[in-house]
Amino acid sequence: EPTLKKLLDLYDEDHEKIHPEIRYFVLNAKFYYDEKNVFDDFLERYQKIADPEQKSTLLSTISDARRPENIKKLLELLKNPKIIKPQDHLYLYIYLRRNPKSKEKALDWLFENWDYVEKMAGEKSLEDYPRYTAGTIKNEEESKKYFTFFEKMKDIPVLKRTLKIAETE
Repeated sequence: EPTLKKLLDLYDEDHEKIHPEIRYFVLNAKFYYDEKNVFDDFLERYQKIADPEQKSTLLSTISDARRPENIKKLLELLKNPKIIKPQDHLYLYIYLRRNPKSKEKALDWLFENWDYVEKMAGEKSLEDYPRYTAGTIKNEEESKKYFTFFEKMKDIPVLKRTLKIAETE
């Protein structure tokens, strides 16, 4: 708690003024304590900023959302390539899978929107979705959902190897 308070003291509206080596921690502390007031601001900054490192920091930060309305907004953004570019899509999905508050909803989103993911990711990175998803499964219920969903795809060449590895782990 004292460390988080010190990080909050270092927060500046101008994120450029926060030392780059601690910016991630400062923004996360601010988001943790003030998600309601900074979510939209951080999302807007993510959309406007050009620096890939700062974009990544902001995307990671907002994906720690705890408020249901913000989680819903992030899940909706997964189908908005004007905001979440294809190169950032997998990251946002995985960040949402790592967040205990959005973990289950992100998995459901993947299953419900698989056709979109196939088109958006193409053969180049499609296998990353089942591969990284498998790495975030922590209980039997999710495991069953995962294998039931991907069972019908186990012979698709681009997914075959990844799904075979998931079966053995």
